[in-house]
Amino acid sequence: MNLEELELRKADITKLNKKGIMTVEDVQMFLPRTYYDFTETKPLDPKYDGQFVAVTGTFTKWETKKTNQTLMLKAKVLDRETGKKLHVMWIGFYTLKNVIKEWEGSEVIVCGKLTYEDAYHSFHMNNPIIFSPEIKKNLKVYPIYTKMSGISEEWMEKTIQKSLEVKIEDRLPESVRSHYGLMSMGEAVLSLHYPKSMKQVESAQKRLVFNVLFDFACSLEERENAVSKGSVYNVKSYALLKKFAQLLPFNLTDSQKKAVNEMCALAKDGRRISALVQGDVGSGKTAVAFSMMFAMAGSGYQSVLMAPTEILAKQHYDELSRYAEKLGMEVAFLSGALKAKEKKVLYAKIKDGSVKLIVGTHSVVSEGLEYNDLALAVVDEEHRFGVAVEENLFSKSDKGMHVISMSATPIPRTITDVIFSGSTKVYDLERPAGRQEVQTCVFNNDEKIYNFVEKQIKEGRQAYVVCPLIEDSDSDVRKHILSVERVEDNYKKRFEMSGLRIASVTGKTKKEEAESILTSFKDGNIDILISTTVIEVGVNNPNVSTIIISNAEMFGVAQLHQLRGRVGRGKYKGYCILKSADKENERLNLLCSTTNGFELAEKDAQLRGPGDILGEKQSGKNKELELVLMYPNMYKCAKSEARKTMSAI
Repeated sequence: MNLEELELRKADITKLNKKGIMTVEDVQMFLPRTYYDFTETKPLDPKYDGQFVAVTGTFTKWETKKTNQTLMLKAKVLDRETGKKLHVMWIGFYTLKNVIKEWEGSEVIVCGKLTYEDAYHSFHMNNPIIFSPEIKKNLKVYPIYTKMSGISEEWMEKTIQKSLEVKIEDRLPESVRSHYGLMSMGEAVLSLHYPKSMKQVESAQKRLVFNVLFDFACSLEERENAVSKGSVYNVKSYALLKKFAQLLPFNLTDSQKKAVNEMCALAKDGRRISALVQGDVGSGKTAVAFSMMFAMAGSGYQSVLMAPTEILAKQHYDELSRYAEKLGMEVAFLSGALKAKEKKVLYAKIKDGSVKLIVGTHSVVSEGLEYNDLALAVVDEEHRFGVAVEENLFSKSDKGMHVISMSATPIPRTITDVIFSGSTKVYDLERPAGRQEVQTCVFNNDEKIYNFVEKQIKEGRQAYVVCPLIEDSDSDVRKHILSVERVEDNYKKRFEMSGLRIASVTGKTKKEEAESILTSFKDGNIDILISTTVIEVGVNNPNVSTIIISNAEMFGVAQLHQLRGRVGRGKYKGYCILKSADKENERLNLLCSTTNGFELAEKDAQLRGPGDILGEKQSGKNKELELVLMYPNMYKCAKSEARKTMSAI
């Protein structure tokens, strides 16, 4: 339903559209990213330090203060349960005094993040979420939404409220909901926006989890049905594939050979390939994909490799081009950055079949792009793409196109059988022989880190330093977060006498300059490369032995594992230092306990919880696979219903 149905101004609709909210249904599904349970009050106790709690007591005093041009409003509340003092402070909410001064001497409820200062035995709450004399009204579950620049929280709240007046359609029959104990879709969405308890939130999330798993199961069921119809794209020649294998600077592992041989045998017999190639960081999924692309090219067909980001697509393009040039072939690179003239030339070559190898982002499914004889689609990090994008790609060929997916989230063998049936073959790739495990630790001593890095570089190695920010932030909350700008300055000061060569690259670095820096680093002309997560993919330097990840607690497990995979890629032992003051962080300790991506994926899903995963955009994470890891039994149920649904179509 169009947003105009909510009687919004055109300017407001434009603002929402820019945030990816295009319909009334999108507004309804703009769900809270987390919840704070303020249904019960807590006494002032050091054990609640760092937690979001509700405290009730007598509002005894308030005052205003100005420090370094910062206006502050302070209040004191005597806890009803313990009689202890709670120091409340607002920064930048100076005019709030006109409201709260009327409540002095009254009983109030204060909700927010409680901090305890051990040195002074004092309790504090800065910028509380709730400060009100209406205690009963505010004993509730409080939803927290993602803030959107240019859109006020109050306005968005009213818009959501208005959207919920529109009936929410439910695709699941009452019989299915009743059988699995699921809320109706309308009840679930309403409960997530206006929850009465955390139990209600969990029940509503369960319904949304079932939806995601059901849609995922339907898409796989559809692919299974297509696979059974076979393919006209037969592998007729292995000559080009063999030449490619000879060009590789390494021998394929047994698991890589098995994957390539089995897929070629399927295609030779006229059967359709539907494969998931998965393995840990550095296990060689790309080598398998390239092998199959050359097998198809050698048989006269086209292949396309679709990657979710331009930097990853460019990495694949550069690597594939190096081999293709030696074999006298051209690779087309499609991205949103192409100029109209370049696009026209490439589209013509793809249409007439003179280009057999195509790599790109979602641009490979652009309107107006016609393939000559598309036999194989390789989809990297498949679940970062929406279902519509994937269906668009498959529609480019109607003769039984082969599909190979490369999974970004390794799925444990115990669960792959739950997800896939016999038609989709899962290939687990092993770690290449001689590749050592990367030693990982949580550490926060700068001088010792500097000394370790210096020692590694003197032994001929290189190092990465990854930071979460490009530039320093003025925000008090983010002042402790290390930026590329600050870290580069620190490293240059520390190593200026040692002659170490230091450079940095971020998403803001101009394309040509970034490429020059990365090439120089790979050639050994830079010792330490300081960057944001742009090196997560697209950088392969076997000489790098050490990676330091600053403020590691700010990254997710999957991202940290990907970053760790940048080191130890050659014959030298790799070291990953998770620089953080938070030594008790569960995620960081999980990284230290194992380098097995399959195990990490399973445990990470359990740590994060469904709300975390459901709240993320599809483009950002492997939502479906993570939820299958967390709810394998629910997925079995969803799969059973999907099979009934698809067979009835």
